[in-house]
Amino acid sequence: MPPAATRQTPPVPSPSQAPSQAPVNRPPRRRPAPRHLLESIRPAASLREAVRKLRPRELVRKPVLFVVAVGSVLTTLSALVHPSVFTWVISVWLGLTVIFANFAEAVAEGRGRAQAESLRTARTDTVALRLRWPPPRFVFHPARRHTA
Repeated sequence: MPPAATRQTPPVPSPSQAPSQAPVNRPPRRRPAPRHLLESIRPAASLREAVRKLRPRELVRKPVLFVVAVGSVLTTLSALVHPSVFTWVISVWLGLTVIFANFAEAVAEGRGRAQAESLRTARTDTVALRLRWPPPRFVFHPARRHTA
């Protein structure tokens, strides 16, 4: 028989037996209540931030969005000079693209700020169980050879 098969396992205590260790004081684990999708992003604040990012100084930092915004302004001017349904549709389409791209960025930044705040509060609220290493029964002495 292999040595692993001859090893005896300790008996499992029944639920009626009291544990010999003192109970560990841990906070209960709770799942957070389900939230509404728009509750965490606050769409009004994100929309204000998206409109604030329409400033040319902000748009220049994002070259692709800047080119789309310039194209939107040029097509709007073209629609004013030579009105047609096509130029108005393109102007509206490009303008909405810029606004929605800024809105998406503002929502992502808001979620990032909320997550950072959550991590900050979790760091101060977390209760940890501190383990001692090496265990108190083990004393290391370099002159002696220890076996487990």
